[in-house]
Amino acid sequence: METEAIRQLENIEKYLGVVDCVGLPDLHPAKTPVGTTIVTKNVIYPSLIGNDIGCGIAL
Repeated sequence: METEAIRQLENIEKYLGVVDCVGLPDLHPAKTPVGTTIVTKNVIYPSLIGNDIGCGIAL
């Protein structure tokens, strides 16, 4: 996994209401990291939703 994407994930973990952050196999850096699953409680961050959606992995 790319170091910059991991750093971005670590920063997102500090956001208010973020319970968990997971990097998926296609994790790579972008405006916000692509290939992540972010669990929040009582808050939604629109800027983290749909970034590069469908970039080669499906659940």
